[in-house]
Amino acid sequence: MISQLSAGCLCGFICFSAANPQRPYCCSCDICQKHTGSHRVVWLEFAAGDVQWNGEGGKPSLYRSSDVSSRFFCSQCGSLVSAIDDGPSVALLTGLFDQ
Repeated sequence: MISQLSAGCLCGFICFSAANPQRPYCCSCDICQKHTGSHRVVWLEFAAGDVQWNGEGGKPSLYRSSDVSSRFFCSQCGSLVSAIDDGPSVALLTGLFDQ
């Protein structure tokens, strides 16, 4: 398995690298559906410390989506990037990865 992945938004303002993927999973909850506009979304989860926001835009913009989770997106192009639960992990949308 690839241990280091790179990714970015549509316009390239938000770029990041992530190491040591923990687990992939699909979700079709109401929040994920509204967040992505899709019936089902595929996430890849990482420890928060293994994700480095290294693009010009730094860390993406944040929207608090529920009592336990927030969503990250690019403020320039609107690309959806991540779900951040109130815990030690970050879930990144798999369609963003370069690999």
